[in-house]
Amino acid sequence: MDDLWIFGYGSIMWSPLFAYQSSASACVNGWERKFWQESTDHRGTKDFPGRVVTITPKNKARCWGVAFRIANQDHENILLALDEREKNGYRRLNIEARLSCGAVINGITYIAGSENPFFSPCLSPESIANQIKLASGPSGSNVEYIMLLSSTLRVLGIYDHHVEKILDLIGENSKDENH
Repeated sequence: MDDLWIFGYGSIMWSPLFAYQSSASACVNGWERKFWQESTDHRGTKDFPGRVVTITPKNKARCWGVAFRIANQDHENILLALDEREKNGYRRLNIEARLSCGAVINGITYIAGSENPFFSPCLSPESIANQIKLASGPSGSNVEYIMLLSSTLRVLGIYDHHVEKILDLIGENSKDENH
């Protein structure tokens, strides 16, 4: 069996919580990152959901993130742990990604699509920003999530207009990004 690659575009990038052999910046074509998933288990509650990212299909789009190579013997345990972590509406998706070195890999990512009850497409960045400002859950505040997402993307040299627009609306760009 070949090594398994996990593609992360949200919290998996800065907090994979699994052992991996190597990692690299990677992108998936035909997908874009959006704050269109409500979080009742990590960055919000059932009474007041937070917002986390998913990827949605879009022609000619490209979503950058991090691909993690997993050793053969760890596949099953890591996928079971990720299934539990991503249980709030996410499902596994086989995906082709291009590593920053140019190599193309087949991997797995987790997406939250329109078939789940927590999928919440929102065209207004202002509405998303307002929800993020107020939400907090067992994994911390929703503001912390977007700040970690933005700072991770910046370290990788990735600019994501959707993320940065919402962060600007929240007004957190002037605060320390390293907390």
